[in-house]
Amino acid sequence: MFLIWVILCGFDQKFSETKQREAAKTGTGRHIAGSGVGYGGSRTGDSGVGGYYGLEISSGYPGQMFGAAGAGRYLQTPPDSGKLKAQNAQQQSDHFNRSILEVLEELLPSLEKTSSFDMTPPEAVVDILLSSKVLNFCVELLRNDSLEDATKRKDLYQALLSVVRVLGTHPVTAQKSVFTERVLQPDAVNLITRSFQGAMSRIQKGKEEKTSSIADVLRNLNVQSNIMLSGAMKNIKEFETEEGQDMLWLCRSVSDLSEFLLVNTKAGSGGCGGGGKTEVADQSITEVPDEEIFATHAYANNAHLVQSPPGRMKRLITEITTLKTGLPPGIVVKYAASRLDVMK
Repeated sequence: MFLIWVILCGFDQKFSETKQREAAKTGTGRHIAGSGVGYGGSRTGDSGVGGYYGLEISSGYPGQMFGAAGAGRYLQTPPDSGKLKAQNAQQQSDHFNRSILEVLEELLPSLEKTSSFDMTPPEAVVDILLSSKVLNFCVELLRNDSLEDATKRKDLYQALLSVVRVLGTHPVTAQKSVFTERVLQPDAVNLITRSFQGAMSRIQKGKEEKTSSIADVLRNLNVQSNIMLSGAMKNIKEFETEEGQDMLWLCRSVSDLSEFLLVNTKAGSGGCGGGGKTEVADQSITEVPDEEIFATHAYANNAHLVQSPPGRMKRLITEITTLKTGLPPGIVVKYAASRLDVMK
C-alpha cells in the first residue's frame, strides 16, 4: 500500500503542475468536469458539435477541417516547430503516464492474486485513490470523444483500460473508484497536500463540484465504440490499414471492458456496458433507409457517387461516431444507410 501512495504522489505532483501551467496560459481556474475536453487534445467553444464552433483542429492531421460546409476538406498547412514541440511533449507525457498506470495495475489489489492484501485490502487503498488525481486523469482520457486521437495513443489507453478493469472488478475498490461520482478538487489539491495538510485542503461543504464517474464516461465511449464496430463491418476494406486495425482493437477493448464490468461486478447495475443506463437516452443521430432521406432531400438529384475515394467512408463513420455522444440537446441528425454523407 505504501508503494501505491508513493507512486501516486509522484503522479499527482506532475499532474497538478501541468494543470496549473495550462490554467496560467489560458487564464482559467481549473479543469471543469463534463466540459468535453479530451486530455491531450482540446475542443473549445460552447457551440457546435462536441464543443466545436465550426472549426476542428484534428490532432495528428496535417490540416484543418471546417464545419459542415467543408466536411472532408482539409486545408494543408506545413508543420511548424510549435506543433512538433507540442506533439513531442504529449508523447513524453503519455509515456510517463502509461508507466504509472502499468505499475499501478501491478500494485492494486486484484482477485486474480491470492495474498491477503489482494483478497482483503484495507480501506485506506480506496482513500488513497480518491485523494489522488489519478481517477480524474482516467476520466479525462475516457471522455476524449476522438477515437482517432485515442488510437494514436494506443499504448496509453491499453494501460488505462487494464487499470479500470482491476479497479472495477474488486469489491473493495469498484463502487467508490469506478461507479461513483467524486468531488472535484482544485488543481493544487492532490494526494500530497491531502496527506500532509488534511482538512486544510478540502473544499468547503456546499461548494463541492463533482466530476463524472469512470463508469459514466466509459459508457459513452462504449456507445461510440459499438457504432464504429458496426460501421466497420459494412466497410471492411476501409479498416484494413494499420491505423484502422488499431482503432478497431481499441473499440473492441472498450466494448469488452464494459461487458466485463457488467458481468463481474454487482455495482455494474448502475454503470456501464449494459446495466443501468445502457444507452444514450436520445436518438440524436440515427441511420435510416436511403429512400427515407432521398425522398425529401433538397440535393437528392446531386448525390451521385460512382466510387468513394479511399478513406472517405472511414472518415464519415468516425464523424458519425463522434456525433452520437457529442450533439447538443435538441439537435437531431439522420443519415442514409448506404450513403453516410447524405444527412438531414
